[in-house]
Amino acid sequence: MIFPWDVRRKSCPHCQSEAHVIPVLYGSLSRRAEKEVKAGKVHYGGSVVSLDRDQWYCTLHQQAFGSASEALEEQVAAANAD
Repeated sequence: MIFPWDVRRKSCPHCQSEAHVIPVLYGSLSRRAEKEVKAGKVHYGGSVVSLDRDQWYCTLHQQAFGSASEALEEQVAAANAD
């Protein structure tokens, strides 16, 4: 799955590891997406889609993190620093 705002995998804020981090999927699930959720490849975040949703999920700590607005703010700050 590719997220247009940030394709980098983030580290878990609790353990600072990327090993257990998977993307969060929102919206209606297709059959393929349901299979990926059941396989533990993605975490289903619900049907409500908004800009300020979390985009990553740590399976070890069972915690979602990294909203898209945070990623956009980081990208704007990086662009302004150049």
